[in-house]
Amino acid sequence: MKTDIISNYDEFLKIEKEYTDLWESSVDRNIFNSPIFLKSYIKSFSETYKLHIICLRNNGILVGIAPLKILKKSFFLLKWNEVRFATEGDYRSFIIRKKIKESDIGEDQIIKNLVFEIDKLNCERVCLDYISQHSSLYKYLSKNDDLNPKLSYHIQVPKLNMYSFESFENYKKHFPKKTNKYRNKLINDHDYILSVTDKMNDSLLDEMAELHIKEKNYHIDNGNNKRYSLYEDNGRKKYIFDLQKDSKYVLHFMMRRKSDDKLICYRNTYTLDDTIYSWNTAYNPEFSSYRVNNTFFYEIFKYLFEYKSYKFFNFGSGGYPWKFSFTDDFDVLFKLDYFNKNGKFIEKLLKLKKYFNN
Repeated sequence: MKTDIISNYDEFLKIEKEYTDLWESSVDRNIFNSPIFLKSYIKSFSETYKLHIICLRNNGILVGIAPLKILKKSFFLLKWNEVRFATEGDYRSFIIRKKIKESDIGEDQIIKNLVFEIDKLNCERVCLDYISQHSSLYKYLSKNDDLNPKLSYHIQVPKLNMYSFESFENYKKHFPKKTNKYRNKLINDHDYILSVTDKMNDSLLDEMAELHIKEKNYHIDNGNNKRYSLYEDNGRKKYIFDLQKDSKYVLHFMMRRKSDDKLICYRNTYTLDDTIYSWNTAYNPEFSSYRVNNTFFYEIFKYLFEYKSYKFFNFGSGGYPWKFSFTDDFDVLFKLDYFNKNGKFIEKLLKLKKYFNN
């Protein structure tokens, strides 16, 4: 087998068609490693990060990709290089061609070769997170004697199986208490409409970005200094726009006041096959007393049950209590994190630093 390295946008364009074919026939075909995601990420961040997209070929055929970047990290006087996934999404992994014929190379062998290439890098630490327990990468790592101990629990991703309910009328009985009270109050004071679109444009992005920043400032003013807005970074905002304007996998939900079309809240989602993935959301603080999140989900699920286009609603990473008020099902994501032989000395010093700080 042979490897090539992609480090910039022009190099990716040369393999874009091959990558699309690989993704379509991959074992873990998820939205966050789809061609538009990787293409937009490389286009937006090849100048920001040192990209190292490992492409593995067998007899000239692209069989696996490890989308990686190498970060320079430091802690006081300590410095090291760290391998991370080159992607932004709730599920991250290698892209592995599915074995169809007996003569095809196996999934484990492809992953083994990609891991071997990572070990050859001039880096001290490997930190790959958001690895689903259902992925081929996790299955390989979990049965590897050396790498299994370097796996750890990372985060939960709550999800709802809408097919487990006969109808929306059946499901809404499980909604959080007082949903109807706040929904009726909002209807009486600020009658609204639900707007759904699969298109993104400049004005809509600016409107959502403004609302997201406005909510962030509201939380900071109320004592939550850890809040931030990804839309305050122009590079990230451009990445989001490039990704969503060209993607056939986006679906945007909005609640607007009927009287003046004022945006009350929005939720960006991505869709693939039978699953809809919630990604980003914000609400107008002017409506905070109405607890619009529950009303918003009421309208979203009413819409989804009516159109019956999806089986699963994925709430995004983070096992927050409000998410588990809508479902009790979830995925578990893991993190592979270790200092290799080049970084053992740094690892020892970091442990000593942590010991003395305690």
